[in-house]
Amino acid sequence: MLRKLATLVGLSTMGGMTVHSASAETRKDARTLAMRDPALASALGIIGDDFGAESRFGGYGSFGSSFGDDVLTHPATQMAVPGTTPIPVRPGSAAVVHPANHPDNSTAVQQMWNNHMSRQAATRKRLAGLYPNADSDVDVERYSFPINTIITALGTAQNFVMSGSPDCTIRPQRVLFNSPAPAFAFITDIKVSNVSALIGGGNMEDTFFYGANGQGLEIDVPTINPQNKVIVPGSYSSYTPQGFTPGVSFTLVASFRGPSLVTGQMPPSGI
Repeated sequence: MLRKLATLVGLSTMGGMTVHSASAETRKDARTLAMRDPALASALGIIGDDFGAESRFGGYGSFGSSFGDDVLTHPATQMAVPGTTPIPVRPGSAAVVHPANHPDNSTAVQQMWNNHMSRQAATRKRLAGLYPNADSDVDVERYSFPINTIITALGTAQNFVMSGSPDCTIRPQRVLFNSPAPAFAFITDIKVSNVSALIGGGNMEDTFFYGANGQGLEIDVPTINPQNKVIVPGSYSSYTPQGFTPGVSFTLVASFRGPSLVTGQMPPSGI
């Protein structure tokens, strides 16, 4: 043990006498001497016990952690390309100057990245036509919710009340009636849960205004869910349009169309 310690601190023994060596070994610094026996030097406290620490063995900035940073940190990779996302760069990285014999491939790499992102965006856009709810927690489609009433005999005036509940929650944005002519039938309200979509104070509105050929007829009817009913009171005027036979029955239909939850789904909690 004493011999190893003497060797560690730069002393040697000769014939039982300890002498200082005049060789170049004694002129080496303390760390070089300590590394003759690192375990002993660590035990005596001559050097710190950092064996295996990242700063000594493959730490950050050593081989592996910075491999490839010359491409990702080059200024050319940070160029702004419309509709694309720059390649991610580690915070704090510095740009690397390429030697003359090392080609600068950063522009080509950025172009490959842009092409990849562009194709991904185009693919998702096309798939959205087939799977519009792919990234949504709920499935929403555009549905039609119809209600109807029977006019028992054309040519004979009568009052009616149309009503019904949808199978799933719907927010109508357009209402259509199949009235064959003006002045055929009138309505006085479109009501959902005591909320009216007509604000005329009980005045009548011609159902012909809501014909399928009408333009710009969007109307925000209150959201209707399966627990509520839409109620449409109105009257048939007794007018028999040309081409129809007096005395026969006629089915008057109102169709409410707009975005709707898929059947069986419930709105998210809190809504």
